[in-house]
Amino acid sequence: KMTIIGVTGTKGKTTTCNIITQILNLAGLKTGMASTVNFRIGGKEWPNKTKQTMLGRFKLQNLLSQMLKAGCRYAVIETSSEGILQHRHRFIDYDVAVFTNLSPEHIERHGSFENYRLAKTKLFRKVAQKKEGTGIYNLDDENVDHFLKYPIKNKFGFTKNGSEKLENRIQIEDIELSPSKTKFKINGTAFESKIIGEFNVYNLACAICAVLSQGITLEKIREALPKVDPAPGRLEVINQGQSFTIIVDYSYEPTSLENALKAVK
Repeated sequence: KMTIIGVTGTKGKTTTCNIITQILNLAGLKTGMASTVNFRIGGKEWPNKTKQTMLGRFKLQNLLSQMLKAGCRYAVIETSSEGILQHRHRFIDYDVAVFTNLSPEHIERHGSFENYRLAKTKLFRKVAQKKEGTGIYNLDDENVDHFLKYPIKNKFGFTKNGSEKLENRIQIEDIELSPSKTKFKINGTAFESKIIGEFNVYNLACAICAVLSQGITLEKIREALPKVDPAPGRLEVINQGQSFTIIVDYSYEPTSLENALKAVK
């Protein structure tokens, strides 16, 4: 009854979920979302205080039911390796699987990086069982082939480095960074966002690719993007009129912290 988009990867899941959800809502397609930090149903947003990236099966199904009753046509679910390990993704009829990136994390939980990666790929294996499934891929990630191997019918990729792994792909070009906004081009079309930091360009491109796969035009996305807010606590600039800059970011592992500090600098 709804198109379900699952977002997985090591970094950028929450930000990508929030961008996808807001673009779809701004395009007139009512969308619900469940992420690490917040929930959304259309224009309504509230914090996720459960300390779970992915809710347990009953709570998640209950939330999906609320989205459906509210008239949502899409649901975006941040889908973690822990959630997959605990079968929280079961009985959810995913239509779209989105891969942001992969780096070593939660190894103590999974036993090895290979096991961690395998848990992530299970979302793509699930979508491959659908007749009209869709996969979204970061073509610049060295682990992408592990996700591409599943026979999903519709595959879309995004690249900054010029990868040619998929025919349906978007090219990120001409990135311009500033403390208040980010500018870049996708396939020659200029985009502007208040979400800052070079690493967030990948999250923006990932979300754009996911929305494009749903038939929304680049022009419509370009119009919506400046209105999209960053996810709470994800390189979030706090401005209360003070004479100095405050940035809140949830970076707890080396790669994320390095990216955040580079962006701040």
